[in-house]
Formats: sequence, structure tokens, C-alpha cells
Amino acid sequence: MSSVAMQCLETEPKFNSNVVTINVGGQIFQTTKQTLTQAGTKSLLSQLAETTSKRFVDRDPDYFSLLLSLLRSGTFPSKAKDFDLRDLIEESRFYGLESLLTNSLTNPSHFDAFALQKSSILPLNGRDSPSAVATTPFASLHVSHGSKITSFDWSLT
Repeated sequence: MSSVAMQCLETEPKFNSNVVTINVGGQIFQTTKQTLTQAGTKSLLSQLAETTSKRFVDRDPDYFSLLLSLLRSGTFPSKAKDFDLRDLIEESRFYGLESLLTNSLTNPSHFDAFALQKSSILPLNGRDSPSAVATTPFASLHVSHGSKITSFDWSLT
């Protein structure tokens, strides 16, 4: 074997040591440890980044794909509009990404993927009772009810 081929074989494990393979619901995903650790130290994904054994998560791979895209780019892909927001929030809770999801939804450009509209009135006595309430460091309040998210800004009257 040539010395060039030997060098490639020797350096390949170093390159691959940063790549993490996760089986989610039977679908194989590959990403980097850096991407997974962006989820926060207490998240399941950060823990998976440090595990050297086989990684299997018995969850829906389609929702995992969306959350992985959020970690990679900070935004949702356009296919996100085809998914139920309530289910996406539930999946984000499972992986420990709820705060990342909530913070990403505070950016108005991210509402486009879900065709969400901001409203200033939250009908607390309506059929869709609030299922999640979150605040941001910027004094905004976000309330998930039904398939909608209502955002409140303290500066609005």
C-alpha cells in the first residue's frame, strides 16, 4: 500500500471522531458533535454527542430532521409548514430543545415556515386553551394555543 493511502487511513478516524451517527426511528442521521452540543449541556442531543456506543432514539425521524436543521442553521426548512406545531413543541421538549425552539420562533422570519400570524388578543376562554407559555430575555411573552403562537411585547399597548 502506498504511503499516501496509509496517511489517508490514519487520518480518517481523526476526521470521523467529530461525526456522530444517530438512528432515529430507523432513519440514520449524521451530524457533528458541535451541532449537537449547541442544544445545551442538559439536552439529550448533547448527551448523545458524548456517547460512544450505538445511538438509537425511538422517535419520529421527520420531526428530528426539523430540529436538527434548527440546530444547524438556526432556522426551519420550508418543509416545516407541513408539520403540526404542537407535535414539534412536544418533540423539542423530549430532546431538551424547547428553549431553542421558543427563541427561534421569536424571530418574525421564522413564523413564515408555519404560516403563523401575530395577534394581540389571546382568547383565554376559547376552545384552544394555552398549552405552553414562554418568556424571552427581551421581555416578550409567547403563548402556544392550538396550532397558533401568540406573541406579546411589553412595549405594545
